[in-house]
Amino acid sequence: MEIDTETIEYGKPLPDAFIGQVKAKVYANERGRLSAEEFAEQGQRLVEQGYEMDFTDFNRVREGEKGPLFGVAETIKKARGNEDLYVLTARAPESQKAIYEFLKQQGLEFKEDNIVGLGNSTGEAKANWIIDKAAEGFNDFYFADDAIQNVKAVKTALSVIDVKSKVQQARLNTSEKMNAEFNNIIEQSSGIDASKVFSDVKAELRGGKKKGQRFFIPPSAEDFQGLLYVTLPKGIKGEKAYKFYQDALLDPYTRAMTNLSTSRVNIMSDFKTLKKELDVPKDLKKETASGFTNEQAVRVYLWNQLGEKIPGLSKTDLKELTDIVNADPKLSVFADQILRITKGDGYSTPSKGWANGTITTDLLEVLNKTKRTKYLKTWQENVDVIFSTENLNKLEAAYGTKYRQAVENSLARMKTGSNRVAGGNRLSNQVLDYINNSTGVTMFLNARSALLQTISSANYINWSFNNPYKAGKAFANQPQFWKDFKMLINSDYLKDRRNGLKLNVSESEIANAAKTGKNKAKAVLSYLLEKGYAPTKYADSFAIAFGGASYYRNRVKDLMKNQSLSEVEASERALKEWRAESEKSQQSADPSKISAQQSSDLGRVVLQYVNTPMQYARLQKRDIQDIANKRRMPGKTLAESNRVRVSRVIYYAAIQNLIFNAMQQGLFALGFGDTDISDDEQKKIIKGANGMLDSSLRGLGFAGVTVQVLKNLGIDIYERSQKNRPEYVDAWIKLLEFSPAIKSKLGRFKSAAYPFDNKQKREEVFEKGFALNNPAYESAAKVITATTNIPLDRVMSKTNNLVRAFDDDVEAWMSVAMIMGWPEWQLTDKGDDNTSENVFGNKSFKGSSNNPFAKAAKKSKNKNPFAK
Repeated sequence: MEIDTETIEYGKPLPDAFIGQVKAKVYANERGRLSAEEFAEQGQRLVEQGYEMDFTDFNRVREGEKGPLFGVAETIKKARGNEDLYVLTARAPESQKAIYEFLKQQGLEFKEDNIVGLGNSTGEAKANWIIDKAAEGFNDFYFADDAIQNVKAVKTALSVIDVKSKVQQARLNTSEKMNAEFNNIIEQSSGIDASKVFSDVKAELRGGKKKGQRFFIPPSAEDFQGLLYVTLPKGIKGEKAYKFYQDALLDPYTRAMTNLSTSRVNIMSDFKTLKKELDVPKDLKKETASGFTNEQAVRVYLWNQLGEKIPGLSKTDLKELTDIVNADPKLSVFADQILRITKGDGYSTPSKGWANGTITTDLLEVLNKTKRTKYLKTWQENVDVIFSTENLNKLEAAYGTKYRQAVENSLARMKTGSNRVAGGNRLSNQVLDYINNSTGVTMFLNARSALLQTISSANYINWSFNNPYKAGKAFANQPQFWKDFKMLINSDYLKDRRNGLKLNVSESEIANAAKTGKNKAKAVLSYLLEKGYAPTKYADSFAIAFGGASYYRNRVKDLMKNQSLSEVEASERALKEWRAESEKSQQSADPSKISAQQSSDLGRVVLQYVNTPMQYARLQKRDIQDIANKRRMPGKTLAESNRVRVSRVIYYAAIQNLIFNAMQQGLFALGFGDTDISDDEQKKIIKGANGMLDSSLRGLGFAGVTVQVLKNLGIDIYERSQKNRPEYVDAWIKLLEFSPAIKSKLGRFKSAAYPFDNKQKREEVFEKGFALNNPAYESAAKVITATTNIPLDRVMSKTNNLVRAFDDDVEAWMSVAMIMGWPEWQLTDKGDDNTSENVFGNKSFKGSSNNPFAKAAKKSKNKNPFAK
């Protein structure tokens, strides 16, 4: 009787064992430890570079736990003893002792000689072992494995031998158990019996009557984790349910995204190195006599090698292009090497418009389709079980039709990696691209946004292993702190985050358009806007690495002290937790962190710049849910858990919100004036408080944005009513706050017309003629930017701000603030005599004769500007 425990396939992640689930790592000298996933990606390259691999860790059992067939093995042993009970493993024979001791500790003792290490991961090796046993006289076999190729190999071998046998894939048992556990969770949460089955029609009828989970944030505005939270029972049952989701869905997805990040960084790095070593960049763009380029010839050559049918290409063209590559040794070597850097995952599949693509777009397709599918295999298998049609019907009946739609939307996007759900016509997609690029204009070389991005480094502070005292202590150890910082900022995770602009929905799509755009003019514009994000994306990486350095170091110490892990093991786990914490508390464009609202066409127009507020709102909601339902955090008492959650809610709702909006509004400038707060300064404070409320409201999705806009419209109407001669004709423009991008565009047109709105200003424009200080130039730049999304006015504004910052009459602190991106009107205390504010919130100075800093300079004369 044979029970297979595990299969370690060369270069692939370690699957679950059947009797005991264990983990192992690969060691590379002078580099440290590689996980099985990392070895799959980096192993071959490291060996070629001269590294020696040490597989001895596979001979040990780490983090072991009972597998799904442990109970079956126990039953067999009780019935027949352990004489014919075998553990068949792909590990080396040296692993025998460790596996024996592990199973013995779990209460299942095998004969030590019956633990067989094949040292071979192929299905044929296991099939041959079975045949040898049949030759010894065994005639009744029960074989189980979670790798389908092993199941097929053994089943084929047994089919030609005249013996009784049963071969099954252990995944089936795991699936049944997983399905049963999920249905038990739904029963505990909703009261619907675990065995209850709903037809499509009944689920739709019952779900249509549900009002849905509307507390705080509706399902359509939730991310994937928030949708799972809806189903959690109260108390300890809820804690166990979340652990189930963590093991079955969240962790497999995180592992897949970690592997994909590493693959993306490696494959692009290898491609860049390959082009450099073979000196091919210029040759690739060179056109052949028939009009094709060498790059297209290489792509056709690769597809032909793989047997792909190339749409629209004649046999004559195919021969001509393949002959070009075959006749040029440099191109043929280049083509062969491209297949090597994909590490066994082949090449892309040619589509109808393949001629508009490049090798880069083909490699991105390999990453986003082939490799993503491979890495998500475990996650997808679990999703297919947990979110089967029957279970989705039950979810719809329990929580409503909108909840089911949100779940299906999230799963579809997580599977493909795209937040733009397929659909829509060409024109609507072009409009969305146009709006996305408009947000890129606002963020172009936005130094202030970059500085504000660094505030999020405080998100890594907690009340346990990285509390303020311990974080400060870690920072005080400067050599270690900056060593950790350097490691984190150069990690594959942050490299991939910077390269793909994974900060927001709009940013990620601009980056993708820059790399894959078929329209060259649009691709160039997207490339330009992507480069304009440089300050923000590097500030984002700085914040994650700076805040994460103390988090990582203190977590390593905590794991070594409290869980007795080695430094290598603690480091690996701390890195995983740092990445998970970063994805949770930093803005992210990962589909699992994006809601159905944000991914919709309307969301792209309305919910711009709200990734961070929405993520923080969800964090607060989940903390409140856990407090209300008395669910503990792992390793903490309920009281300790609640203290952490309350402090976290206060931090995200008030403290960080206050700091961000105070910085955004330039309220720090108040500290450099007189002790008395003027009316204008008081207005700034009120505006800052209103900004805090706006941030919180926009974090709730469409409903919150609606409340925010109507609130601000009411405030505007009230303020107009307080004037001597109220005018309400253009109050409606406040409604444009529904879409920041549209408001920005129309605001540019409005301010562009400002120099021409009366006779005196028009005369000034024509008097100055071609002088550089003619305001007509700025107006023209605004019109060009609003129309084309070319950030010309941003360049002019940045230039003027920098020039003004270095004027002699500007104080030092103001110069610094202006260099960092704050406009001069936000830093000064001016009345209506000095400035005008149009209805879009854009301020400008009325004439150049007034010194905009005169009042501030007068206030701070003979005073230490930092005294306050």
